[in-house]
Order: sequence, then C-alpha cells, then structure tokens
Amino acid sequence: MRIRVVPYDSEWPRQARVAITELTNTLPGLFPEIEHMGSTAVPGLAAKPIAGQRTHHLHVVRTADWDGQNERILRDYLRDHPAAAADYAALKQALAEEISDPELYTRRKTDLIQQLVDAARAELSLPLVPVWVD
Repeated sequence: MRIRVVPYDSEWPRQARVAITELTNTLPGLFPEIEHMGSTAVPGLAAKPIAGQRTHHLHVVRTADWDGQNERILRDYLRDHPAAAADYAALKQALAEEISDPELYTRRKTDLIQQLVDAARAELSLPLVPVWVD
C-alpha cells in the first residue's frame, strides 16, 4: 500500500466541524470539548487524506491532562511556526515516496517530531518528554 501525502485542502476544517457536530449530536454532553487534531488541523500543512477510510479518530484525554498532550502542543506549534510546518511537510512527502509501511513511515518521522515537540514544550516552559512510547 502506497502512503499518500497531499497538499493542504481547505475543506479539512469544514469536514472536521461536521464530524465534531455529528459526535456532539450523537453523544450530547459526553465530551466537554472536541478539537480537530493532526496534520489536517494545521492550515497549509500537507497531510495523508482520509477519504475512503475512517471518518473519525477519537482520542479521549482527561481535561486535566489536555494542555500537556504532545499532539495538541505539536498542532499549535506548527500553526504558529510556518517554517517548522514546511520542514515537517517536506519530510512527510519525502518519506511517502520511499516508504510503503505505515508504521515505518511514522517511526521515521519521530526524530523531527521530537525536535518540534521539544521546541514547543520549551516555549511553554513544560518538561521535555518522549513522543514515541513503545
């Protein structure tokens, strides 16, 4: 299976809003907050499209732990640092051209993701933590 990384699609935020509305309507009051996460949540960032695959990928995180979640920290850092987002996009595209195994693709991104999360956590005065936990 080939890994596809495509240019940013301005429809992704709308699609996320639709999915969030569906979840909120289906499970009213269950989640105090639902946020759009991942590469599709970063304007301008290339990402793997999910068309034809799952439409929702839900990470449930305790509210008390949310501010320190690496996924959220990375998303917000990439939103605020376009050069870092461009570096990340370039790596993803290069890896997608040479790797077909999704787990290997993810592992090969880990060094850059770790650097980006470390920079973000430093800006937020948060302790550094590993992004990949086996």
